[in-house]
Amino acid sequence: MEPNEKGKVDPRFWLRVDAILLATEKAKMLTIFVFSDTPCWATSDPRKLCATSDFPILKRFPPADPNDYGNAAAVLAKRYRGRIMALELWDEPNLIWLPLASRVGAINDNSSLFVDLQGAEQYAKLVKAAYPKIKLADPNVTVVAGSIAAADLDYVNVMYDNGVKGNFDALSFHPFTDVYPVGRDNIRYGISYSPSECPEGASLFWCFRNGVERIRRTMVEEQEDPKPIWFTQFGFRSTVAGNWARTTGHETYLREAFRLINSWDYVRVACWSNLVDTTDSNSHETRFGLYDSQLKIKFLGERFREIVTNITTAYDTNMTTAPRRRD
Repeated sequence: MEPNEKGKVDPRFWLRVDAILLATEKAKMLTIFVFSDTPCWATSDPRKLCATSDFPILKRFPPADPNDYGNAAAVLAKRYRGRIMALELWDEPNLIWLPLASRVGAINDNSSLFVDLQGAEQYAKLVKAAYPKIKLADPNVTVVAGSIAAADLDYVNVMYDNGVKGNFDALSFHPFTDVYPVGRDNIRYGISYSPSECPEGASLFWCFRNGVERIRRTMVEEQEDPKPIWFTQFGFRSTVAGNWARTTGHETYLREAFRLINSWDYVRVACWSNLVDTTDSNSHETRFGLYDSQLKIKFLGERFREIVTNITTAYDTNMTTAPRRRD
């Protein structure tokens, strides 16, 4: 947005965003802006090696001054006031922020993917700097904090310990499941467990139902129970391995996830990730789409469309109205 200088927006940025927003409005879609990545002039990385091949990685450093982020977010909110549903503050900061080391194993997942909890302190500062500026620019836009990868309860707790309470309108995270923690000789090897399961030996980070309900308990303890939870990403991959070769298993997990979402009156938004497969390979991150890479709707996409057409959602700008469901 401001690639070279504080307060100076690249005109090409506005052209791209204007075009995207016009397309979503034409399609009658509700739009959530995810505001992340740090330009070189604002990065907390002391090297500021902007002209090197490392710069795409350096964008993962948080800004040195959270107010710079807040000011830019407010400019975005003001320009599109009344046209976007929400503005989400970053994308999975608990997973990608540099130069933080991996969190100690005792409070990490089984693969040590998540960064040191110092990152939650930094993120809380960013949220507190951005929220009042954004709400001044557009009082009705929903400011979504968190965007947390998996059910990272420790990260949420540290956010609250550092004063994030009252500085967001909805808390978001990305609930996904992992594969059963079993050996190769087990029939369940390589198969993902269901949204309702949290099998023995699994990381609590990757337990869908368990994770949602634990994070909600923390919000209630913080007396923030009126605020909703949003899933700004969730889904199940359709790789050939394991039960994903069996489309009926895939459909079962999809229906189970929707059943759980409908049972939680505090989960107001759930965004499937992704719309389209990025490739046809069987790698972990590429086949969450409802359409394949050739834009042909998948079996899962057909079932997804069937399910959502039977759900009617009542929505107001501040997301204070619970979804209404067709009997």
